[in-house]
Order: sequence, then C-alpha cells, then structure tokens
Amino acid sequence: MIFPRMVSPLLVGRRESIGAVDDALTFEKPVFLCTQRDPEVEEPELSDLYTMGVAASVLQTQQMPDGSLKVVVEGLGRGKLVQIRFRDYYYEATVAPVTDTGPAPDDETQVLMRTAVDQFDTYIQLGQRVSPEVLDALRTVESPGELADMIAAYISLNVEDRQALLDALDHNERLERLVEGLMRENQLLDLENKVRDRVRERID
Repeated sequence: MIFPRMVSPLLVGRRESIGAVDDALTFEKPVFLCTQRDPEVEEPELSDLYTMGVAASVLQTQQMPDGSLKVVVEGLGRGKLVQIRFRDYYYEATVAPVTDTGPAPDDETQVLMRTAVDQFDTYIQLGQRVSPEVLDALRTVESPGELADMIAAYISLNVEDRQALLDALDHNERLERLVEGLMRENQLLDLENKVRDRVRERID
C-alpha cells in the first residue's frame, strides 16, 4: 500500500498485473494501486478490494529471473475504484479522483501537524531507520494532508490502520489517526527497547 507522493518498489508477479504495467508504460498511462482484502484470492472482483487507492506512475521496471517484475512507482493522488473489467491480459479500472476535505487549516490543525512531526521524531530516536533529512523536509511542509501522507509512508502500521489513513479525506482526521498510530508504535518500541536492554544485561 502506497500513499500520494510516495516512491516505492513493488514486486509484481501475477500475469494480469505484469500486463497492466506493460500497458501503462506503452501508452504512458497511470496504474491504480489498491489493497486486496484477502491476498489468497487469485482473481479478485470489486468486492475483494479496498476501493480507496492511489493512481501511480511507473518510473522503472526490472525483469526478475522468475519472470516477475520489480517495479518502482510514484503515487500521484487518491482515487476511488468504481469498476473493474478484465481485458485480454490485464484488469482495467474506472477510478474517480478524490481530493482532501476538511476546514481551512486552523490552530488545531497546526497543533496536530506539530504533534505528528514530534511523534515521528520520537519514532526515529527509538531506533527506526529514517534519514535525518526526511525529518528536516517534513518541518517545511505546509499542507496538513501532504504531511500526514509523507509520514505515513515511513511508519510500520498494519494494513487496516494504513487503509484508514488512506480513506481519511479530512486532513485533521487523517492527522489524528496518524498521531494515534505513532503514539501506539512509540509505546511498543519503547517497551521493546527496555526488554532488549534487560535481556542484554542478564546475558552480560
């Protein structure tokens, strides 16, 4: 699962997905990326997919020895899946573009943005590998929705929590969900570090 403005590698193995990537490159069209509810379903229908996803451009592809593709994509923007149909060798999607909603940024928004950056700083200090330049860049972001998406790209959350962030079009709601997820992850990381230190002391 990726977010807008996020650059990410993907391993593409299904014949239909490889066909979609090839077609997107040939005709310079975006691909639509959304998460499958049950990854074991080989031929998903609309009901098997989360409908909120991200349109993405294919930046780079590499053929792997087993026939799969390693693909680098860049998220362009949110979209809502309306319909899918099977063509000769790939799925074609009808997607409705969506944009951020919510009130004009106010004091509460500023507090949420500052808290999100501070919690992400703590997340890095607790041992997560993120370049310091990323944090510096985040401090200059003025759009609340963009800030939430950029931070979400770097943190480890389960599929349901990440999808909830993708679904949240109200930027304040997205920031609140992000802060909640970061605080929970930071508590777990802090506990993990304490347990690791305690075990190391016993071994020493």
